[in-house]
Amino acid sequence: MPKTAINGVETEIFPSMKQLYPDSPRLNILLIQAPIEDFYTTKERHYPLGLLTLAASVQDLPVNLRILDFLHHPGRSTLPLPPNFAALKPFLVHDRGPLSAFHQYYHFGLSWKEIRQSLAKESPHICGISSNFYTYTASVLKLAALIKELHPLTSVVVGGQNVNDYHSLLIEDPHIDCLISGPGEIPFRNYVLQHPLLQAPESQGLPDLSDPAAAPPPGGAVSPARPSAAPPSDVSASLSASPENTCSSQIPAPFPLPNAELLPPDAYRISGKNAVMLNLTRGCPMACSFCTVHESFGRQQQLLPVPVVIDFMRRQIQRGILAFDIEDDNFTFSKSYAHAFLDALLRELPPVALYAMNGIDSRFLDTPLLKKMRSAGFSMLNLSLAVSSDEHQQQLSRPLDLQRFSQVCTTASDLGFRIITYFISGLPGTSPTDVLSTMAFLAARPSILGISPFYWIPGMPLSAPNTPSLPEDARLSRFFPADPRWPEPTHITLFRLARLINALKSLPALLSSSTPATLTSASKLLPDGHILKISIEQRKLYGLNADKSLFLHQSDENLLSEFFELFDQLPLAPASSWKN
Repeated sequence: MPKTAINGVETEIFPSMKQLYPDSPRLNILLIQAPIEDFYTTKERHYPLGLLTLAASVQDLPVNLRILDFLHHPGRSTLPLPPNFAALKPFLVHDRGPLSAFHQYYHFGLSWKEIRQSLAKESPHICGISSNFYTYTASVLKLAALIKELHPLTSVVVGGQNVNDYHSLLIEDPHIDCLISGPGEIPFRNYVLQHPLLQAPESQGLPDLSDPAAAPPPGGAVSPARPSAAPPSDVSASLSASPENTCSSQIPAPFPLPNAELLPPDAYRISGKNAVMLNLTRGCPMACSFCTVHESFGRQQQLLPVPVVIDFMRRQIQRGILAFDIEDDNFTFSKSYAHAFLDALLRELPPVALYAMNGIDSRFLDTPLLKKMRSAGFSMLNLSLAVSSDEHQQQLSRPLDLQRFSQVCTTASDLGFRIITYFISGLPGTSPTDVLSTMAFLAARPSILGISPFYWIPGMPLSAPNTPSLPEDARLSRFFPADPRWPEPTHITLFRLARLINALKSLPALLSSSTPATLTSASKLLPDGHILKISIEQRKLYGLNADKSLFLHQSDENLLSEFFELFDQLPLAPASSWKN
């Protein structure tokens, strides 16, 4: 099989077309990110990593590639609250104070009128749409319909983590010609090769979408390549290659790095720095029952050769990129691989800012690795806890040594990391009291609390008594009651209580203290009349109007009483602060 260079990696995964079809006409391919509707969005997370990786897989073919990011724009427009969100309305008040939640529903990105105008100027043969979130399915379907309206002969391909066998809305949609589940590079490349304009023969060694076994169902085709869902029997079985061998540039890359050059270097920024996202690994060997990542990348972890990653980063730095966000599902699962990457980065590249915003599993961190991460450019640590209860950890197939977790937090804080730990409220089978215990555990650690209300999506191994009938209900900001013990008021009260704890943990007087405080002693650091001090003294949650007057939030009163009783004398550690 001929070889080709994908992002500087010589690999036999993708056959070269340059010699086979030197005079072929060029296909026009648009890779598109749709706008979204929600209460909030995080612009640092908009980077179209999946689309750029798809682009890398076909960049050597006779194609004209363009990325159209209809989400990453400064504009937004207000929308009425969806009817299925009606239960939230009493709680969606505009609070200008530190205990605010959400209050306004928005359309983020280009308006549909602007999107129509943009697409009308194009002449695409293939449009690839990214669909990574079940809750935003409606935007993907609307975009597919608009493309077909403007360009009826254009092929519409949809891929991403939201594409799976459980998603009938995508499978049955008449405007989608092909669905790709799992890793998309090989199926998408093969789809491109079979376009009539190229008149390419079948590609040796690639999945054939024309095979009867892979025949498209009405409205779309599901990629025949399905990642294995079986958990590994041991650690060695969960790695696609020996971590020691990934130090060699002769190891074929299991997947390409993004074709970041398709976008200007200043298109996406993190903390004011030009940034790109990348994956060093794919797949997570864990089997957490609330996670669906195995549906996309399986449970065998694939590792990119370290020299390939360093070469990619070097080229990006030359373009003016100063920050890199590693989006791996379990970056430090192989410590030897993480060490090899960090050693090479420290040895060969100038200083850069590093992030792992997708989160890092504390079970695979230790002091030597934390020290090296800090030296290499990490300053923020996004950890995941889920729940602190050992019983529920076992039920979720996510056992965790809390003492070891505490040590990781202490060590990371001493090294100067800013730490945020994410936990889940509303998990089926848990109670609000369980979550208060988790919050109490984290409040005593040098970490900000990142509360994540549970939402169920198709394909999740964890069952729920109540599942949303609409994709729009399956989101963090909906506070959907997946369990009868978790009505909306309880969810939102916990959300505000987490904000209360974080505000106190971040008080300058507490940050400069060498000893933890309590809820009561921390409130005494505040001036009289401060909204947080009043909330603690009266054991109520107050908001702030535009005229600076206070108003009382509707809350779960029983939960409030339990919270203040529990936290009255519990230690409250200051959040870890930046140390340069």
